[in-house]
Amino acid sequence: MREGTGVRDNKRILYLFFLVIAGFLFFFCIGDRSYLLYKDSGWFIDRSRLSGGGLSYMLYPEFLRVCRVLFGENEEAFLGAAACIQGILGMVSSIVFAEYIRRAYDLRYTTAIAAYAAELGMYGWSLPEAVSSHYIITEGLAYPICTIMFICLFEHFRSGKYRMLAAALIIDVILALIRPQMMIFIPVTVFAVLLKHIFDRCKGDSLKKAAVTTLSGLGMILAGTVLAVIMMLVYVGRSSYPGQFENALIGKAVCLMEEEDGSLYGGYERDVFDIMYTEAKEGRRLRADFPASILEYEKLQRIIDRNIYKHNEPVWDYMHSVSEEFDAAGSFNMINRIAVTEVLAHKGRFVGIILRLIPSSFVASIFFQPPAIRAICYAITVLLYVFAIVLIICSLRRDDDIKHTVPLAVTLLFILCNVLSCNIILYGQQRYVVYCFGMFYAAVLIRTDALAKRSGTGNAREES
Repeated sequence: MREGTGVRDNKRILYLFFLVIAGFLFFFCIGDRSYLLYKDSGWFIDRSRLSGGGLSYMLYPEFLRVCRVLFGENEEAFLGAAACIQGILGMVSSIVFAEYIRRAYDLRYTTAIAAYAAELGMYGWSLPEAVSSHYIITEGLAYPICTIMFICLFEHFRSGKYRMLAAALIIDVILALIRPQMMIFIPVTVFAVLLKHIFDRCKGDSLKKAAVTTLSGLGMILAGTVLAVIMMLVYVGRSSYPGQFENALIGKAVCLMEEEDGSLYGGYERDVFDIMYTEAKEGRRLRADFPASILEYEKLQRIIDRNIYKHNEPVWDYMHSVSEEFDAAGSFNMINRIAVTEVLAHKGRFVGIILRLIPSSFVASIFFQPPAIRAICYAITVLLYVFAIVLIICSLRRDDDIKHTVPLAVTLLFILCNVLSCNIILYGQQRYVVYCFGMFYAAVLIRTDALAKRSGTGNAREES
């Protein structure tokens, strides 16, 4: 008995040693091994010099400010330390996640290592230049903290402990304070718990319960999406600030403009519309200029990006030329109102833009899409999602399989809601939607491992 225990202990020590070495090599020895600046890094660094982070991205500038206090004012020192801390957090959270699912779902060591490798993939969107933890961006903190949130949520569903659900919700709030986009995880966490409750309370066999739960979920998602868009339109229409929600709406609204829309406006607003429309037409950033294929999603993202700010200077020049009473706030408010009017006038086309952006976001959530093999990547991603759905359907035939299926169902729910949220707010580039990357593959491994055990192929698995 002691000999068997000793063998198990040795395997666990070797396994943990491998995770630490692999994590260290990944986070600190691949690509650029110093800190790197992204296009929005300067904003965070500037905010870190102030006494508070402001109303958005509150915690990340505070994190940089703490690094500045501890490691000195020299940017090489405190930004390098910030990148190092982000790398350590990424490595530790990934190891904790791999060990958690190994113990909680009784996985083989090799299966846990595969899940660990998938979790590291979340940080790989910026390779080969560097691991994403090297960048001075909010994701440097958000990725590892999100991993811990999923551990708490998975444990709640596995054990029924409500303190783990409370911990997951608290971490969701922290994520929202680091990156406002992550605010969506708060209602989605509650939503996931509610759907599990509907499934458990629904009468009938598992397939019927799943159908009722799925229809309920899709209905809630649709209602939530419509409500979120309405709230955004109301907020932006009253805003005099170029914030994240305002810019998101403007970028898409300018694409919708048509020359005859000028009749919707009067006075100064008509003139400002004409300036915005003319500037977008000359810059080839209207709907007619969209790429023909959804595979060319970067071109559409660039059009939306440029539509956010390209008109600002000519609009300001015009406003100042006609009246000294108009300040920047007045100009932004007028631009925001025009954006809302365009969206309301072309609701179907607005939804169409969002739908064009969604496919690339679903791919980016669980896979990569280099231009040379993009069509192949899309095909592989479709197969992966279909495989995941088939795994869920197969598990419904046996109630004792449900606990191994919940992580996969929850992960798919988070992917769906995050993709919708990102593309409504702006668009879902990979750094925004990759939070569930490792969770997806880990959840698939949990499910397939349970199937292997049930079919008898798991009898020879390692002692864990």
